[in-house]
Amino acid sequence: MNKEFTNTVNDIVDYWWKSNPVNATMDGIHDYDHEIGNMDADSRNENLRQYENYIDRLRTIERESELSRDERLDLEVLKRNLSVVVQMERNYRRADRDATVYTDMCLWSAYMLLTRDFAPLEQRMKSLASRLEEIPRILEQGKVNLLKSDDVPAAWTRIGMEVTQSGLNFFSVLVPMYANRIPSLTTDLQRANDNAIRALESYLQFLNDKLMPRSKGEFRLGEELFDYCLRENHILPFTSEELLEFGRQAIADTEIELQKSAASIDEGKSWRELVDLFRTDVPKPSELLDQYRKEIVRARTFVDETGLVDIPTNESLQVVETPRFEVSRYPYAAYLMPPPFEGSSEGVFWVTPVDLDLPEEQQQQQLAGHSKSSIILKAIHEGYPGHHLQFVHTNRLESKPRRVFATSSFTEGWALYCEELMYEQGYYDLKTRLFMLKDQLWRACRVVIDVELHRGNMSFQDAVKTLVEKAGLEEVNAISEIKRYTQSPTQPMSYMTGKDSVKRLRDRVKNKLGSDFELNRFHNELLSYGSIPVGLIENEMLNQ
Repeated sequence: MNKEFTNTVNDIVDYWWKSNPVNATMDGIHDYDHEIGNMDADSRNENLRQYENYIDRLRTIERESELSRDERLDLEVLKRNLSVVVQMERNYRRADRDATVYTDMCLWSAYMLLTRDFAPLEQRMKSLASRLEEIPRILEQGKVNLLKSDDVPAAWTRIGMEVTQSGLNFFSVLVPMYANRIPSLTTDLQRANDNAIRALESYLQFLNDKLMPRSKGEFRLGEELFDYCLRENHILPFTSEELLEFGRQAIADTEIELQKSAASIDEGKSWRELVDLFRTDVPKPSELLDQYRKEIVRARTFVDETGLVDIPTNESLQVVETPRFEVSRYPYAAYLMPPPFEGSSEGVFWVTPVDLDLPEEQQQQQLAGHSKSSIILKAIHEGYPGHHLQFVHTNRLESKPRRVFATSSFTEGWALYCEELMYEQGYYDLKTRLFMLKDQLWRACRVVIDVELHRGNMSFQDAVKTLVEKAGLEEVNAISEIKRYTQSPTQPMSYMTGKDSVKRLRDRVKNKLGSDFELNRFHNELLSYGSIPVGLIENEMLNQ
């Protein structure tokens, strides 16, 4: 073990948590639960200086020190992640342009303390009171930063207004409910919460009255920075132009597979006609969460009995409603990983319920996204053997860097790979495979949309139209999807590129091992490296 490197890793990770207190809570580090952080210009510049200093230290160690294979892998993960953080802060500047950054900090700072049972409620409520006191300051810092920028995108300001409005509902309902459980803190919590609500109301008015009229900027990342992220963050062998061709080919290939699958079910109907027919098979809105819970149990049992990948002991997955403040960005379902440093292996599976306040037609559109076949696939993708199982494996690593930093091209790629894997293993029928391919078409469209949105070649409305007309999404859900894509460049393309990377690696390992290849062994070894770029894992697995 290289002592200098170990000390550097500890310094970097400790500073990461100290400068990102909400992320620290998410990771299961509770030294900063009473803080939210600072977003003023001086604090952000200091963070940049520290990250750049750490990158220099890592490069020096890389040149001058003897490191083990694991240490070299950790160094690569740290160096790349810090470099991307620096580049995005210097050249994309979301905190200067996206009002949602500040509302998200406030909401997540409270949500984690309320919903994670890592300490006695009274202790968590004391931390919550401190964080609530910080909310007015953070939102004021947001106002200052946003007003300095002349490049605020209207789409982001609209999302910020929606999330802030949802946040007001969250703080008005959920916090008082918890505050009443600790009588000795009720008064302090209620006072701090009232101040937070007033600050959010002021922030919402600021967004509507002052920021929206001057929100005429672009949300696009730009080709140069997009290519940088592909290379440094995801370690993919694509430029954005090559990625665009990959996406177009993935669309064409998936459409062929859809036609074949439809013909196997009913030669007289197109795949779109069959999907429209099958998507009417939905649970009642009141039974939606129970349907997901049953499917989660069934998927877990199948993975365990077939031995596709080991299921570590003492893990669990809780299915709950998506918090209201995230509904506008997650129209179907999402996953919240267990905190890697807390000792808990309980993940949270969000399911977005039907909004009963919407017109009946839109309610039916939402419910159609939760057809029984879709529920099977979401249980695989988010649960077993998808995201949840991957992160449970990751959280048991010794490596700090690989528990803290994940790359979407592997996490999303693994989950999409698992959808097809479970069909290969006989878990679901042709009807559900049709939905898997339909969803894969949506993920393939994401590649094209991701590239073209962030190179400036596709408008928001054209992106929505693509998802509706090409991938068959309901318009209300397509709009929610595109909102998220504008804020997360290179994440939407991760599903198809990541799946492709995993399948190619499996083929290469299989060719190398021949008759000695075992699927269980491949999956367990793949997940043993953490949720890092497949390109890094490939070097390790093929060069042993």
